Amino acid sequence: MAKKTCLLLGATGLLAGGVILFVANLLHRYIPVLVPPLPFLSGLFFLFFLAVALLEIPLMLVVLRRMKRASLQHPSKAYCGLSIFFVAFPAIYASFYLLLIGWLVGSLAIAATSLLRFGLLLFEGREVAV
Repeated sequence: MAKKTCLLLGATGLLAGGVILFVANLLHRYIPVLVPPLPFLSGLFFLFFLAVALLEIPLMLVVLRRMKRASLQHPSKAYCGLSIFFVAFPAIYASFYLLLIGWLVGSLAIAATSLLRFGLLLFEGREVAV
């Protein structure tokens, strides 16, 4: 698969994640914080959402590799959609954290794992000479 395709899919995922987090930030201004502002709870929720965002990466990479292997010449629609969701999904975790706790910096740190996923998607899309 061409690296250009992976670049386009990853950029679309980053854009989608940015839109999701932007909407959550707008909602955060009108919705009260759902969890009391205790440092222990804030840290616990932060570690939970960050761990989920990081621990699902290996599983998703295995699925993406198998889907890429199944479609030899052109990427399937399912592969394209899953690649976009793979990159954009940490923004959903970050949005939950923002709406629960109300800490924008922590939610941006969780959403930053999208950049790691984008890099891994580009690494997966490289052409390997056999």
